[in-house]
Formats: sequence, structure tokens, C-alpha cells
Amino acid sequence: MFLKAKLGSDSSFDELALKPSAGASGGIVGAMMALFGDNASTVSGMNFVANLTDLNEKIGQSDLIVTGEGSFDSQTLQGKAVAQIIDFCMAHEKHVVVVCGVNKVSKESMEEKYTEAQRAKIEVFDL
Repeated sequence: MFLKAKLGSDSSFDELALKPSAGASGGIVGAMMALFGDNASTVSGMNFVANLTDLNEKIGQSDLIVTGEGSFDSQTLQGKAVAQIIDFCMAHEKHVVVVCGVNKVSKESMEEKYTEAQRAKIEVFDL
């Protein structure tokens, strides 16, 4: 009720839903946008954590990287954390293992995003 009072109308919810990243983290980003309006800015959570932890550098120093996600799917390849980790690995020509509950990424999607040499360094295991 508080957010509805803050936004004022259902059409404001519709406008908010169209903003980039509003649905991230289960809609928490959208809620923060509604609460703080133009006084807040959004940043990529993965980029923030990667910079904070020197993740790219650590990947460069590693022999093998293992990451995971419940559902490895088309949304993953559109920039979710696992895809960004894979991209870091590919930049350093490192092998990466993706462990997931279910693999819904098609061979064609992988071929569109990664070269043959890159795909040879990516292993996906679904449970």
C-alpha cells in the first residue's frame, strides 16, 4: 500500500515497470526507484561486485572457474551474472564449468554468442 500511495496510480506502476532494471532482484530495484525517484541511480549488481572483489583479475589468475545458476536459460545469456562470469573467462581464455538445475540454453544460442574455440572452454552440467 505504501508504494501505491507513493506512486499515486496504477499507470505509474506501468511506467515504472518499463524502466531498465526495474524487475531486477525480484523487483527490489523497481521498489527503490519508486521510493527514491530521481535521487537514486541504478548500477549493475554484477559489475559492482566484480569491481569490489577484483573478480576479473582473480579469474585471470585461476586455472578453472566453476559457477552456477538454478536455470541456465535465455535470460542468463542476456547479461545475468553467470553470463558475465563466462565472458570474463573467455576474455582470459579460461575454462569455465556452469552447474545448473536445468539447462534451457540451446546449442544455437551458444553458437550465436560464443565462437567455437570459446564453446570448447565452456562446460554446462545440469542436475
